[in-house]
Amino acid sequence: MGWRQGLRPALVLALAAGLVSAQSVTARNAVSALTPTPLEAVFLPKQLATEYSLDAKTTTPGAKITYTWTLTLGCVDTGCPNGAGTDTKPLPDVDRTCDNAKLAGAQKQAQPAQEDPEQAEPVYVWRNQGNQFVWYHGDKGAYRDDPGYGCIHQKMGPHGHQGTVSVLVSDGVWQCALSIEGSNLSTTPVYSGKPECDKIGAPSPALLYGLQELDVRLDSDLAMVKTDPRYAHYAAAALYPYVFRALGPFPGTKMDSNGVFFELSYADIKLRSGSEHALSSAAQSFDHVYKELADSGDEQLVKVGVGFDDLAAQARAAARQLKESPQGNAAKVKASIARMAGEKHKLIAMLPKIDLVPAADVYAAFSVMYTGFIDEQGQISTEARVRIVEQGRAAKQKLERELQAAAGS
Repeated sequence: MGWRQGLRPALVLALAAGLVSAQSVTARNAVSALTPTPLEAVFLPKQLATEYSLDAKTTTPGAKITYTWTLTLGCVDTGCPNGAGTDTKPLPDVDRTCDNAKLAGAQKQAQPAQEDPEQAEPVYVWRNQGNQFVWYHGDKGAYRDDPGYGCIHQKMGPHGHQGTVSVLVSDGVWQCALSIEGSNLSTTPVYSGKPECDKIGAPSPALLYGLQELDVRLDSDLAMVKTDPRYAHYAAAALYPYVFRALGPFPGTKMDSNGVFFELSYADIKLRSGSEHALSSAAQSFDHVYKELADSGDEQLVKVGVGFDDLAAQARAAARQLKESPQGNAAKVKASIARMAGEKHKLIAMLPKIDLVPAADVYAAFSVMYTGFIDEQGQISTEARVRIVEQGRAAKQKLERELQAAAGS
């Protein structure tokens, strides 16, 4: 399921590692105004499908409860993937044809640019199903109204078809995540565990902890850049992407904000380089951001995404100009890059708050260290190195103060 589902994986990992107390997590769950029942899964023989359902109540005044369902096609049984299954002896394997295309309203989530399409787990989202969801998994040809759809039963395991059905229940203030692995093939219901509930936008303790730990890395970097002109590891910069995996999703969505900021930081590096190839790479990063935001289903995020789509077109145009005449169009392209950088920051400022703090501040802390040490000539003065480390610390501290204030609100 990766980073898309339930509580933020970094928080779960930090809890398991003892970095965050169980009390701090359970306390947040205990005060939830939203109380869903466990998720139930039961086989519907006549429909050749499994139905997943739950109920939920909230004490949040005037709240409307919404349900967002997700089907993630990925291994859930031991021994998966195994492509040697037969009709008489099925073996667990991921069946990408079993994507529930028969159920209307699905949106396929864009895969992160860093993931191999052949290895990535396909993720499908439905926002139109209320408190019940049906996963159709009959053979191809079994459904008269959709004869082209069907699943491969040689790829089943003990949990049935390989995949996870998840639901995110929200009342606009609180959200709770539940999931069940596989397609229950019995008319005897199976149930999920207790829901994991979180206040929408509440900062992750793992993120706060990670930011505190960065001080040690920043001190190390500061000492090294003053004494070793060839120092290029940058402990803090290397840690930043991992710390920021604990960022929450954009409000009202399960979309990975960390992935968006990563792509934008990568675009920063390429814009700074300004070569034909780098500008083409920047366009690809803007494309990924556009697709992520367009698939969010949120009107404001979709609107911002259109702006990044336009930036992708501008970056490609600039790359073509350099290809046509590297010297003759150099000044024109330089002006275009400056304009794109300004438009990019305006678009980031239009993004909603992440973990209750402005997206621009989150991005500043994320990008200043991640991109700060990149220099197109491979040389940077000691004074500039020191300034970059200090800028990274200042951005980190500002974000830390805002997160701590939000956590106490």
